[in-house]
Amino acid sequence: MMQKQKRPTEIAIIGIVALIIGIIRLLVGLGLITSFVSLSDLGVNISGIEAKTVDTISLYVGAFDLALAVFCFFTVLSTFKRLRWAWNSNKVLSMVIYATGFLAFKDGDYIDGTIAVVLSTVIISLIYTKSVKEYLRKLD
Repeated sequence: MMQKQKRPTEIAIIGIVALIIGIIRLLVGLGLITSFVSLSDLGVNISGIEAKTVDTISLYVGAFDLALAVFCFFTVLSTFKRLRWAWNSNKVLSMVIYATGFLAFKDGDYIDGTIAVVLSTVIISLIYTKSVKEYLRKLD
């Protein structure tokens, strides 16, 4: 009979960080989608851009954030359940969060950018540890 391998602490940390990212993305996405209705109803003009354009952009960004939140939740599930694709999904998640963090820096949103880059760095540094690679069966 095969002995069950104990889950490393790093796996719990990765799962918790990915869950935090997912919750943040879910809330941001829902906020952006709900703002889709409010700006055009108020007739707001933001620096010469029509409210409909701003609403459309916020709708697309909100939909992206919701899709990223769902991906985060599937990544957490795959990590805890030790699925084959957990290691790869954590890598992809980290890279997407890095990219969104750097885009936030570009837009001048330094707090969100810093949080995204730090959380992504935690995930990417932990998935390359030996214990996580062994647990997720990714040793060469």
